[in-house]
Amino acid sequence: MIDYHVVIGRYFEAWNTGNLSLFDELLDPNYINHTPSVPGHPGIEGLKYIAGKIREGFPDINYEIIRAVTENNLIAVQTLITGTNTGMLFGAAPTNRSIRVRQMQFEEIKSGKITQHWRITDDAEMQRQLKGITSSLSD
Repeated sequence: MIDYHVVIGRYFEAWNTGNLSLFDELLDPNYINHTPSVPGHPGIEGLKYIAGKIREGFPDINYEIIRAVTENNLIAVQTLITGTNTGMLFGAAPTNRSIRVRQMQFEEIKSGKITQHWRITDDAEMQRQLKGITSSLSD
């Protein structure tokens, strides 16, 4: 039996370390990202592009898994994202400000591979923090 928590842990390992080649073994060849940060970049290569650009903007980005719950072939994951914007972020100049933002996502996993992805990130909170506005995030 496949441990979905191990799969999702390795998925975030790819994000946290920049070892994006892990996506090749973790994602199904027909992977669908239903909520990409940047439209027009489908599949595994699209996710690598997006992750690479995010890591360019936040070289120290870290996704901490707060909790993960599984049901059937889905895993729901709550994460806390932290990092400092010291590089270009999708064409925007670095702010040199740190972020601390919540994210929720669902991953569909079949035969040990992530087949589909849905995500909600508190983008408004991220923008406030990047502009230097006091965070409204509480523990």
